[in-house]
Amino acid sequence: MSKVCLIRQPAGIGDIFFCQKIAKLYANNGYQVIWPVLNEFSSIKDYIKHPNIFFVNENEDFPLKNLYQGGGTDVIQIDGNIYLPIQHFDRHYPNQSVMYSKYKKLNIDYSDWVNFFDFQRNITKEDELKKIMNVSGDYNFVNRQYGSPPHSQNCVHMTDYENSIEMKYVEGYTIFDWVGIILGAKHIYTAETSLLYILKKLGLTNVTVYSKHNPPNYFHVSELFPKEWNYIL
Repeated sequence: MSKVCLIRQPAGIGDIFFCQKIAKLYANNGYQVIWPVLNEFSSIKDYIKHPNIFFVNENEDFPLKNLYQGGGTDVIQIDGNIYLPIQHFDRHYPNQSVMYSKYKKLNIDYSDWVNFFDFQRNITKEDELKKIMNVSGDYNFVNRQYGSPPHSQNCVHMTDYENSIEMKYVEGYTIFDWVGIILGAKHIYTAETSLLYILKKLGLTNVTVYSKHNPPNYFHVSELFPKEWNYIL
């Protein structure tokens, strides 16, 4: 049986995108990486694929689940297996970025995270979503939401935009299925959220970002995204 690397980061889909480098380093080093996620994110396995990385519903059974449920905040190695409670690593670094702490605890460089974040597009679903959203002509793309469901919130700093298509929950479709609509937009206005990781991976520059914090700040992600984006304070 392969040695297991169990990762605890069940939510914060942007956090999951950001930490793909960690998962791939362990997967490429002979570990079977087990990554439990919230039920709402179970479809991620259909878009992010690696032969040694397995996204599972956290309500299911999986190796080392007793450690996962134990609430520990530190790395645990047992019988050749390893448990990485990435979700809690920031507790070891108070007053530092929650995002950077996920890598600092493991002494891994996060600067090239985007090179390890890959996803497969579902063009059929993208085209279906375009029809559902009545996409036509010139338009701006707007996303106000941030936070994992069912606790998602709207960014209060954002205003209204002309000729806009607003991202919303559409049953049966995921954040990845919006890529087709995003690529066709004149400009993208978005709250600081998981969408930023996809926008960077797509290499887009027509982006305006609004902080989800009040007062606005980008402390936790200041080194993750392109400097040429327009960041509203």
